[in-house]
Amino acid sequence: MGVFEIFTNFFVAAYFAYLASWPFSRAQLGGKEINGEPDFKITVFFRFIIQYVTPVFLISVFIGGLPGIFHALTEELGTWQIVARILMFSVFAGICFLVYIAYQKGKKEGKFE
Repeated sequence: MGVFEIFTNFFVAAYFAYLASWPFSRAQLGGKEINGEPDFKITVFFRFIIQYVTPVFLISVFIGGLPGIFHALTEELGTWQIVARILMFSVFAGICFLVYIAYQKGKKEGKFE
């Protein structure tokens, strides 16, 4: 697995962990914002796991993988690897631009105020 994939996997997992816990208060976590109308509530134990243990676990896995990242940085890249990374970055930048356009459009329509 290359450096780009390692960083991408880490940041995607960390972002989803953040989205699943921090934007919601402790009272809302496990409520209708996440599950619709739930049949059961998430207990305090699982709220703690989602908010604190999951990010610590992700950070520890990332730090544990740093030697592999530094080893991958010293490898020589082939032409197709460079082309693939440029293509992946271009797709990512394009998606970010489209999200920005959608945000600006929604802001004009008053959805984000």
